[in-house]
Amino acid sequence: MANWIERFLAAIAAHKSNASSHHPRYTNAEALAAAIAGGLSKVIWKTIPSIAMTDPPRTVTLDWTDLDLTAYTSENAKLAILLIRFRGIEIGTGTYSELAVRENGTTTTYTPRLRIDKEGITAALDQYLDVVVGLDSGQVLEYRIDVGTGWTVDARIVVLGYIE
Repeated sequence: MANWIERFLAAIAAHKSNASSHHPRYTNAEALAAAIAGGLSKVIWKTIPSIAMTDPPRTVTLDWTDLDLTAYTSENAKLAILLIRFRGIEIGTGTYSELAVRENGTTTTYTPRLRIDKEGITAALDQYLDVVVGLDSGQVLEYRIDVGTGWTVDARIVVLGYIE
């Protein structure tokens, strides 16, 4: 067991030291670090989390859609702390379905996402993920629901807090 752990830790250290091995999706961590250095001032946790979006059972894909969080954040909010829930109600023949979020106006394909893969699951499977996502100057983000062939899904986005 110790040999496996040592090899695992050595592989992680080697990966971390090789800048060319890092994937574009990790640039969000760098952006967050830069934002903190550039003036993020405080974290606000909501006493009672707010449901910002509930999508009824859906059988077709919903492309990137704006979600206005002004009612759940402050005018100074730069990042939203979210709990996203995604449920496969009926599992079809498509390989997967997913719920993704991103900062409004961005075009990145590497976004926080919650995916349900067909293999090995049954209907009514709930998946949950806590994410931090950037907001534009109007406290808006975007979400997308990708529905696999023959699937029925529903989704929810809950605001747990925000960062100014």
